[in-house]
Amino acid sequence: ENSQKSIENKIEEPLKEKYISSWSINAEFKLTLHSIYDLNCDLSKYTDICVYLGLFHADKLLCSQKESSEKPIKNRESVKYEENIIFPIKLGDLPRMTKLCIVISERNKSIKLSKSKKINNKITGRPLAWTNATIFDYKGFLKSKELTLTTWTFADDNQYDDIFNPLGTVEANPRSDECATIKLTLDQYGFENNIKYPSEAEILKYSATVAKENLCKDRDEGSAQDTRSINVVLTPYSKSEKIEEMVDQDRNVIWSKRLDVLNGAHEELPILLRCVNWNKKEEVAEMISLLKNWKLVSTERALELLDYSYPDPSIRKFAISSLKQLEDEELLLYLLQLAQSIKHEAYLNCDLVIFLIERALKNQRIGHFFFWHLRSEMHVPCIQNKFGLILEAFLKGTHISQINAIQKQLEGFEKLKEGSELAKKGNKEKVKAVLQEFLGRRKFNDIFNKFQNPLNPSYSCKGIKVDCCKVMDSKMKPLWIVFENLISSNDDISIIFKNGDDLRQDMLTLQMLKVMDKIWKNEGYDFRMNIYDCISMEKKMGMIEVVLNAETIANIQKKSRIFSATSPFKKGSIFAWIKEHNQTEDQLKKAIEEFTYSCAGYCVATYVLGVADRHSDNIMIKKNGQ
Repeated sequence: ENSQKSIENKIEEPLKEKYISSWSINAEFKLTLHSIYDLNCDLSKYTDICVYLGLFHADKLLCSQKESSEKPIKNRESVKYEENIIFPIKLGDLPRMTKLCIVISERNKSIKLSKSKKINNKITGRPLAWTNATIFDYKGFLKSKELTLTTWTFADDNQYDDIFNPLGTVEANPRSDECATIKLTLDQYGFENNIKYPSEAEILKYSATVAKENLCKDRDEGSAQDTRSINVVLTPYSKSEKIEEMVDQDRNVIWSKRLDVLNGAHEELPILLRCVNWNKKEEVAEMISLLKNWKLVSTERALELLDYSYPDPSIRKFAISSLKQLEDEELLLYLLQLAQSIKHEAYLNCDLVIFLIERALKNQRIGHFFFWHLRSEMHVPCIQNKFGLILEAFLKGTHISQINAIQKQLEGFEKLKEGSELAKKGNKEKVKAVLQEFLGRRKFNDIFNKFQNPLNPSYSCKGIKVDCCKVMDSKMKPLWIVFENLISSNDDISIIFKNGDDLRQDMLTLQMLKVMDKIWKNEGYDFRMNIYDCISMEKKMGMIEVVLNAETIANIQKKSRIFSATSPFKKGSIFAWIKEHNQTEDQLKKAIEEFTYSCAGYCVATYVLGVADRHSDNIMIKKNGQ
């Protein structure tokens, strides 16, 4: 019996895997390049292949790049290398999120220099393909098995001087039968046990040793003796794009005053992080130790920390800790950015993904938009595997009622997509009749009964008002669809279904307008912004909310019979139209106030965002003056 209990206890205890800390290895980072398969190049010409390799943290090169020897390619099946590549940086100094970036380049005499790329001002030939990989896996272990990396095509119109693509995905190319493959192995330095990046506890312990022995010294005497206050040093880079242009002298000064940033300017954490030498483990340990005592930052700063420039897991974990205080409505406001930030995550099992799935499961409205934000980009090869797995995890945990609602939306979307394809054929009157006949089929009754509005899941429909539907005049022939509200006493739900326009930019612009409106209202300014909803659902497809009781300035001018080349500069027609729909003195006064405030708000917002194409056919006014 005692023996059985002993066995059970051993089973319950997690096995402690033995490993060597990567920080204890002072040897230079080394890998073996084995071979390249299935290269797509012109075999009619004598071609040499060369491989370029660089180690990056975010978009910063950690040490000088390396290149392989040149090898002739005689067939597309394979190019054998079996070549050791040694980088001038110690394994112990490589940060947790080190990314190995690889480019395959061909060289032959017929290549024009204009198609060549430069690395350190050296002509390298024409790049054929690229790939990226993390050197540590999601548990922090140095990858020990042979790596098979599928590549991505290098576009001829790439305008960057540096052919490396450190901001590119680390995901494998799903079209493995159409791309070149690289095989390589990272050196294990003769150790039988796995090599692992140190845990947070080990880093903090090392940081204490660094502080005790004063190993993390100031970089130069001048920075330590700088008498300027930390606020004076930070001001040029605070809330400014100049952070990208920070000079080394200021970087050194800010790093020497890191405790002043911690205690007196904690919101400027992103600036301090740009001053860390991530290829120096002493500074990395010091920074992670400081983060343990850092005050939570604002939502805007937390979002900034989820940018590609801050890949370290400790930083991203801190950013999520700051975002956990958000209420659901505020989280919805920034959900689009958070979903996009997933693209910068190297691993699925990360704080950002877990945070978003948890909040999406707790609130069905968040879950609704989380689903569509990811689903709308499933056509993009470099993220389709990642987004697909996240959606699978979310749907496995969500309530069956929401799954049924999403399924019905997908079915309705497919029918509207089919209708939009019909609308692109024939003249205006003909396609209207064809569309109405298509939407009037009996089999559609079940699909659009209790159909949640994708633009706003708070509203549901019980069917389509076929006679009210039409094909609009725009080039892409969008559909004007009117749904009957499930609650009979409520207004009908009108949407525009677009097929052929990428609505992701529209979504971003409208979301930024909502953020501006929130900021203004927090400061006591209500500019009566009437921001409609828009959602991207698939590649170049989606829905836009119809703003009812509104008219374009062009139509207002046409109805007033003063439409001419100078009409946009005449104010009489707009005033007359507003007066027509607001006939009492109080109504007119209120409408003029609505017009004035909303006009001011949109003028400032669209100017800041650089919104163009603002002509009289593209500006609308509601009957209440907004």
